[in-house]
Amino acid sequence: MKDTLVIVCSGTGFTSPAIRFIEEKCNLKEKDYDLLAIPGSIHSLAISSRRLRPHRVALEGQINFLTEKHSLKNVLVIEHQDCAWFKELSETDKAFFDKTQDEIFQETLEFLKPLLPAGTAIKSWHASEKEGKIEFNRLN
Repeated sequence: MKDTLVIVCSGTGFTSPAIRFIEEKCNLKEKDYDLLAIPGSIHSLAISSRRLRPHRVALEGQINFLTEKHSLKNVLVIEHQDCAWFKELSETDKAFFDKTQDEIFQETLEFLKPLLPAGTAIKSWHASEKEGKIEFNRLN
């Protein structure tokens, strides 16, 4: 049974390397996890603007469905540099991201935690491109 949810950004240049990372470095097989690929990764949960509210509600619904369908024990989150999703934000929403990467991530996790079963482990990484290769750095 799948007990891991993997949340990644849906950017096409990013999703494939993220899946390889999950399977090779986290030792997961496709049958072991559900993949939720969405613009902006979990940061979509932190956006409150009216324009993006339907996106957030849909994301919450998807996470709730997967939580109910499977006995989740782990959530793996991967975000990446230069995410195009952030370019679409309003000035008010962009203000949320005028903090350190760690502060943004910790605040966003506060939106995610209530959607998960108690005791679910959350691990996260930030992906960045260096010299044509994607590197994954642990956030928590």
